[in-house]
Amino acid sequence: MRPIVIVPACTRDFGEHPYHAAQYKYVDAVVLGADCAPMILPSLGSVLDLETMFGLIDGIMLTGSASNVHPSYYSQEVLDPSLPQDRARDETTLPLIREAVRRGVPLMAICRGFQEMNVALGGSLHQAVQHVAGKMDHREKPELGMDEQYGDAHKVEICPGGRLE
Repeated sequence: MRPIVIVPACTRDFGEHPYHAAQYKYVDAVVLGADCAPMILPSLGSVLDLETMFGLIDGIMLTGSASNVHPSYYSQEVLDPSLPQDRARDETTLPLIREAVRRGVPLMAICRGFQEMNVALGGSLHQAVQHVAGKMDHREKPELGMDEQYGDAHKVEICPGGRLE
């Protein structure tokens, strides 16, 4: 039996209808890259039964997203109300992360997922780091093709005997 990895969903409106959604690239990475079985977790916040869920899973992949962690979770005001927020995802992933850490469940974080881990564990964020001298602009570059935007960006070395080996 393959390990089960949670992929938290974002909330999106398609037309007039709200959906829970996960991008293909993340689900494909769990299936094709890690040879695990994905479980897409709807953004239901406190309605989720974490006890049952943690009895079923082996790990969590915190994905990237077009949305941002709401600044109220790190004691700041919203600086740019035009930027997308996903409170339902925040209300799901932040408690999920804290419980995963408490239980020792492996977490892998990408983009927004890094931000969620930082905030869930008591950190804060800079809402416009791209405007700080010497810092990288990590936002998507729509002028680049998808293969270039999401292709290999840096080398990753797996430590012998580690969890990823």
